[in-house]
Amino acid sequence: MSETKDRQEWLDQLVLELRLRNVPGATIGDAVATVRGHLADTGETPHQAFGEPADYARDLGLDQAAPAGFGVLIAVNLLGLLGLLILVDAAGPLAGGRAVDFTASDILLAAFAATAAWVLAASISVIARAKLLHSMLVGLGISVGTAALAFLLPDRPVVSLPALPLAISGTVLLVGAACWSQWQSSNRPDEVVDPVSGKAAGGRLSGILGTLGNWIMVVGAVPLVAIAVLAGG
Repeated sequence: MSETKDRQEWLDQLVLELRLRNVPGATIGDAVATVRGHLADTGETPHQAFGEPADYARDLGLDQAAPAGFGVLIAVNLLGLLGLLILVDAAGPLAGGRAVDFTASDILLAAFAATAAWVLAASISVIARAKLLHSMLVGLGISVGTAALAFLLPDRPVVSLPALPLAISGTVLLVGAACWSQWQSSNRPDEVVDPVSGKAAGGRLSGILGTLGNWIMVVGAVPLVAIAVLAGG
């Protein structure tokens, strides 16, 4: 691994650590520029000059309180997830001209998914710092637990509801959550800005990835709904 790659990985980790400490983007840009300037002057590696990125980020003392509305952000995304589940459940019966039968397992799994999403959102700093393999193992464990729960719970309908209103409600929740997230990111940008050039560090790619993140559940709903329609039509 080259020194340049080592340096970039260290800087990426520093940006992540400062983001997790709710440091504003412009301030992060200043911190990164300071590190780059020092390394250019001394020829040291980041670890030689500053130690571990997490320790350096803590020592900078730039931590900010979580932004107002963070709980609202989580709640809106949970509503989007709920909308996705409702839409997928309603798509098949709607295509087949049937009502939507909800079983005890459907209701409990929805509650389980909402709880898991809330816990994951509240633990975002732990997840972000985790190794990819560890995150994948956690995701696999949640998936296996969900499948086991669905298998063990009774599969008898407890309530039937018309498919069309459910499909409309699910779509409104799903698309509404994406629109709200897009509006929030467009009106309150907080990019990491290079203090010398004045340009965002991530450039155009960062904006594209941010937009994709806002609409990822809507994009994911398309194949899921298509499968549900083909299976239930």
